[in-house]
Amino acid sequence: MEKIQQENFSTEVIWKDLDNGIKDEYGVIYSIDGKKLLKSTNKDLESYKIKKDCEIICDGAFKEHSSLKVIEIPNSIIRIGWRAVFFSCTELISINVDEDNGYYSSIDGVLFDKKQDYLIHYPAGKKDVIYKIPNGVTKIVAYSFMKCTNLTTIIIPRGVTTIGRGAFMQCTSLTSITIPNSVSKIYHYVFIGCTSLTSINVDEGNKFYSSIDGVLFCNIYKNLNQNELICYPAGKKDVTYNIPDGVTIIGERAFALNTNLINITIPKSVSNSVTGIGYQAFRDCTSLTSITIQEGVKNIGDGAFWGCTGLTDIVIPNSVTEISIDTFKGCTSLTNITIPTYTTVVDLHGDRKYLKISDIEDCTGLTNITIPATTILDLHKGNIKKYSNDVLLSNKKDVLLSNKKQDTIDYYFCYLLIITIYLIFKTCF
Repeated sequence: MEKIQQENFSTEVIWKDLDNGIKDEYGVIYSIDGKKLLKSTNKDLESYKIKKDCEIICDGAFKEHSSLKVIEIPNSIIRIGWRAVFFSCTELISINVDEDNGYYSSIDGVLFDKKQDYLIHYPAGKKDVIYKIPNGVTKIVAYSFMKCTNLTTIIIPRGVTTIGRGAFMQCTSLTSITIPNSVSKIYHYVFIGCTSLTSINVDEGNKFYSSIDGVLFCNIYKNLNQNELICYPAGKKDVTYNIPDGVTIIGERAFALNTNLINITIPKSVSNSVTGIGYQAFRDCTSLTSITIQEGVKNIGDGAFWGCTGLTDIVIPNSVTEISIDTFKGCTSLTNITIPTYTTVVDLHGDRKYLKISDIEDCTGLTNITIPATTILDLHKGNIKKYSNDVLLSNKKDVLLSNKKQDTIDYYFCYLLIITIYLIFKTCF
């Protein structure tokens, strides 16, 4: 019975549902029993009243409906999918919920749960430039303000404890924000794409988070002597930034999309963390030309410098023992890379122990890479034309390997050749 109930209340859409669904006169598809709104196929829809007796609005139901302005939710709705139901509905100005609905409510066109503890969705097309979240709200749900490009100020009241993943993502007009002392959990990517954001401020009484010069830090790991830099605002105008000593984690996409920074210094304190430099920490910092990684740093995360098109040279200290995949992807101005001795190149799951040529094939300016004998080069999965003392990439640049490295490659292929001959011989005889 429990399994059946879970299936009945699922917001996931499968192709079988769509194939058997019933399309109404507006191009909106419902399940055959009318209980689920599966998907709208009419992206020119400007307003829509969901049918009575419908109980579930499925994931992505109105995704990318750029003409939709008003949606009416009846009292029968008991569940609304959290995955992109109104994603990129950039003209949506009002979500109206029937007052008799027992699960959801709306205030001035903004969607909440019935108790108004959770702010679920702020329509991206609303023209207000300032919004004060109502008192009583405790959680700002994931992606709830995504692409609200008109808002310059969002006031978060005391009482809010959780800010969901990507909550303010791509709020391109947002200039500053203050985190109250009640907030105890901020998920990843909250301010990604907030290109006008110059300052993130935190109330001094907050036990979990702090800000220094408008940069957001997490102090939740105090007992572990770990402090995380969560977000450097994309709109800050400084061209140089020295990450404070004591920071041990540079969070996922912490500096992403900041186009003003030219120079960054990473302190050796980052060496005290297993995470170190996080996933895509400096993604698309296109003005970044120089980055100093101090001796002591051990780990560089997946895609850490992805899209740093201005980066010309990087010195990786000998203390670095792990570089994840795609670290230099799209670094088109990078001319030289030296991989330190005893460094392994792995993916997020730790099951890849080689440097894959496709990880650096987008570095169209790369002329020289030095790889120690301790790192295995994968010649099978990259776009390789030849291999010898010089390895020619698809971008026609010569990549020079150390002699010790070439010995490792020769040994690797000889070993495979011997095993292959042995297996053929054993099969035939």
